[in-house]
Amino acid sequence: MLIVSLNYNISLGFALTFLLGSLSVVSIFHCFQNLAGLNFQVKSINPVFAGEPTTINVQLINHSRTRWAIMLSKARNKEPNAKRNITANETVILPLCIEGEGRGRHTVGTLTLSTQFPLGLFRAWSPINSSQEFLVYPKPSKTLIPFQYSPSYHAQNLSLLKTGDEDFSGLADYRAGDPIKRIDWKATAKERGVFVKQFEEGSTTEVTLDWEKVPGPTAEEKLSQLCRQILEAENSSIHYGLILPGLSIPPASGPAHYKATLKQLALFQS
Repeated sequence: MLIVSLNYNISLGFALTFLLGSLSVVSIFHCFQNLAGLNFQVKSINPVFAGEPTTINVQLINHSRTRWAIMLSKARNKEPNAKRNITANETVILPLCIEGEGRGRHTVGTLTLSTQFPLGLFRAWSPINSSQEFLVYPKPSKTLIPFQYSPSYHAQNLSLLKTGDEDFSGLADYRAGDPIKRIDWKATAKERGVFVKQFEEGSTTEVTLDWEKVPGPTAEEKLSQLCRQILEAENSSIHYGLILPGLSIPPASGPAHYKATLKQLALFQS
């Protein structure tokens, strides 16, 4: 445009050329300013199972003017999969979803914060180097191998397991507020009335999840089966212990025990 304007002495051509050139130069400054001074913090990451996508939450803290079209990606040259505007003096959480990782302990590494504001002609970026770690548990097996029960409890199928630490003791008339799952539906269907099952405290069911007793040609398949057994035991309110080479965790149940056993599977080195 400049050459044509010079050759033909076009005044409007000069004006348009210098206007576009000025806009380009000014957009470089605004592109940089849109990103400069933005604070960040990588939040804690919840563990996932192998093959599942991991969500990394990055907290962005803006202490000044509105920031437009802020983008977040895993690597500098990858397409951003998180983008939003941040108003003045606003703190936001920008979630970044990355592909499923393999079993073990992983580090977030380098993320890229970028913007192409205002005209999309230039791109400003800044690396976010994070040492934040997260766990990836083994992928649960699709099939369940029967538990190794304690000697005091004999069963051959998971369907025979008790759902709690109680024994059936009889029936009682239904009262408002009684759990629906304890209603004796067979008696109700026979029009005998509405009754609920009564239970009394009994011995606790315990299972042992033993590395040596879980079949599988590879270590990963063994871990996958142990992971499935942990999920089933936890969902069934069963006390379960875990035995790995060089490690033994006594039977227990609950969220803390659940996370501790899965963590050992995630970090297991064959």
